[in-house]
Amino acid sequence: MTWVYLFWALALLALVGIIADVVAIRRKERKGAAIASLVMKGAVVLAYVGWAVFFGFIRRASGWEDLATFAGILVLSVPVLLVALILDAVLAFRLSNQRG
Repeated sequence: MTWVYLFWALALLALVGIIADVVAIRRKERKGAAIASLVMKGAVVLAYVGWAVFFGFIRRASGWEDLATFAGILVLSVPVLLVALILDAVLAFRLSNQRG
């Protein structure tokens, strides 16, 4: 259950981080890092959407395969979101120093 709580905490922080990414891209400050962070967050969202579509519409799960796939995506998404949040922290620090 710890992975689930960690994922939700990181997901909420990642939503806030999207603001920093968009601002950095618009100001052309560390644009590559901002795009990389957005791509990582998008990949996590696409993984969950793909899982829901595959097991909801394309194929009915037999046994535990849908739960095992969900758990795999969950475990892989936590480090991806951690890296994205580190990039967001760097962007926020750069943007705050740029103003002052």
